[in-house]
Amino acid sequence: MEQALIIFIKNPVLGKVKTRLASSMGDKTALEIYKSLMDHTRLVISGIDAARLLFYSDRVERHDTWPEKKFSKNVQQGDDLGSRMFNAFNQVSDYDKKIIIGSDCLGITQQLIEQAYTHLDFHDVVIGPSEDGGFYLLGMNVLIPELFQNIPWSTDQVLPEIVKILQQKRLLYKLLPTLRDIDTQEDWEAEKAKLVREQTL
Repeated sequence: MEQALIIFIKNPVLGKVKTRLASSMGDKTALEIYKSLMDHTRLVISGIDAARLLFYSDRVERHDTWPEKKFSKNVQQGDDLGSRMFNAFNQVSDYDKKIIIGSDCLGITQQLIEQAYTHLDFHDVVIGPSEDGGFYLLGMNVLIPELFQNIPWSTDQVLPEIVKILQQKRLLYKLLPTLRDIDTQEDWEAEKAKLVREQTL
């Protein structure tokens, strides 16, 4: 079975990334944190057996830390997050299993992503919920347009709305463990503390 992994990132530009982090920690620190999150994401997915498609927010960077030998580079297309994700999924419609992730989650692991692909053997959709009511991972076998339409993006109602649609369509879905996206200084400090605790066990 052919697998596709879509990765959404923002172009790492000072003052343009992690604005909520920047409001308390400054633009430079926010940019450094975002770059470290991208480094973590790239390391995690380096061993995944899938076609890796990288989607930049604004423009393709040819000479950055994402090697073109390992990543097909694209630009996100659409007026909102839903349309951008739909268009990315549509681009990999020929693949048997399709998963999208972002680059905001320090807790994501290779094992979690591999589990998500396995769950798609028995479920129509797999979701990695985030603590803020959204998701850090979304996977499916067949493209479901309704999951990208009229969703209140960037609110705590994203996951409930998606689950409601799946239930209405009587589709089987699997929820992965809930993780925290890094959006604020509190998120960053909590995740760093968690990593320290895990490393000392």
